[in-house]
Amino acid sequence: MSDANPTIALNAPVPSESGPPPTPPKTSLSMSEAATMAGWIKADVASGKMTPEQAQKAFDQLNVSPEQRAPDARTDEQKTFDKQFPVAKPEDFVIRWNAPGDNSPRSQEIQVIDTDLRAGLSAVGFSREVGNTLISIGSKVGEHTERMTEEQRIAWGEAEYSKLERVYGPDLPDLLRAAGRMVKAHDPTGTLTRLVQRVGNSAMVAKLLIDRAQIYDARQKG
Repeated sequence: MSDANPTIALNAPVPSESGPPPTPPKTSLSMSEAATMAGWIKADVASGKMTPEQAQKAFDQLNVSPEQRAPDARTDEQKTFDKQFPVAKPEDFVIRWNAPGDNSPRSQEIQVIDTDLRAGLSAVGFSREVGNTLISIGSKVGEHTERMTEEQRIAWGEAEYSKLERVYGPDLPDLLRAAGRMVKAHDPTGTLTRLVQRVGNSAMVAKLLIDRAQIYDARQKG
């Protein structure tokens, strides 16, 4: 879309018998990923799959805040809502960085991007199916636009925006801004935001993000 249009734009150590217990190592997970995993731990405690003591050790390893350790305070209505719109774990998403047949190891930069992208998609609430659809479409859009000139990209973006206008009408700018806020709220490193900005001119990508933002906002309001 042209500049004139709104754009979207993972075992705590055992204490020794003498002396103070060792300090648990800090997690290397992103903030969003640690918060998501803390939610899984609380769900396991609530369902009886994990004891409070086991949960405490896991929380210590993740180095999560006291607020994130609090029991699940969701209402029955919120829990039902979450069952209707299940959230995938970061490792559930299928992301292929190498070309078919290329088994070369990923660079450190790509590994960081991969971790942040997976954590972001899970944090905003994408299911496995929809998240993988977004990844697949985004990859194809990126390949398509890389072959375009700047003028062609602008014309293509304006045509995609027109498609969205026919679907959402005058509400489109507000819907796009809401999708942008959702992404940025769970993207501390900016990785997800940058990738969305690269392919967000696609009407299909934008629609998936708008749909997710509407579910996200409904969940936040409880």
